Amino acid sequence: MGELETVMVPTDLAKTVPITSPVERKDISLTPVVKALEDAYNIFRKAIYRDGIKGNVIITVQSKGRRNAYGWFAPDRWKAGETLVHEINISAEYLKRDPKDILLTVAHEGLHHYCREKEIKDTSNNGSYHNKRFKAEAVNFGYTVPEKPDPRIGFSAITFGTNVKALDSLPAGILETLKDSMARLERTPGKAGKKGNMHLYVCPCGVKARVGHDHANLICGDCDGEFTCQE
Repeated sequence: MGELETVMVPTDLAKTVPITSPVERKDISLTPVVKALEDAYNIFRKAIYRDGIKGNVIITVQSKGRRNAYGWFAPDRWKAGETLVHEINISAEYLKRDPKDILLTVAHEGLHHYCREKEIKDTSNNGSYHNKRFKAEAVNFGYTVPEKPDPRIGFSAITFGTNVKALDSLPAGILETLKDSMARLERTPGKAGKKGNMHLYVCPCGVKARVGHDHANLICGDCDGEFTCQE
């Protein structure tokens, strides 16, 4: 139940949006984007998940790193006082997609949030393979699901179905904000470290590891936290 659950990007779509020249823009900020994502998610809680999601969640916009994913749900990633709070992230590199596709990612991660609260084991393989339990819940909440599972990501590629009315009911301002959004440029992967030049990774719980390159995707076996490269 502590796995990082992701929406994977089809290989043929995993391309950086080209940016050919700087654009002058006043008050450039991600704040309106995050607010639009939060507002949409709060509406989806009621309109799609029938108030079945009770817990708090932090919605972030972060780099996808080495993951080829539009976004992810990560349980217990934040701490507010003594309360652990889940995270839904939308990958910054893919913010220039169609707003409705971005919102589908938000809704998809909401299904992981629901399954987490209901103690439904909906994924395996570190959250990448979406199993038959995920499919069953997706059908229950009105999504259209693939007929056959993908060998790598299972039934992950859900789309809005009968629940599309939740998308259509969103305030126009949410779609306009996302339409006018920006995207983070992809970084160039680091080179493998030479012998004796290992990179330090640290988990939020304090566990440390040394790896020979600076683009590893490591999940802690003690707390399910994600390691970050420190040096």
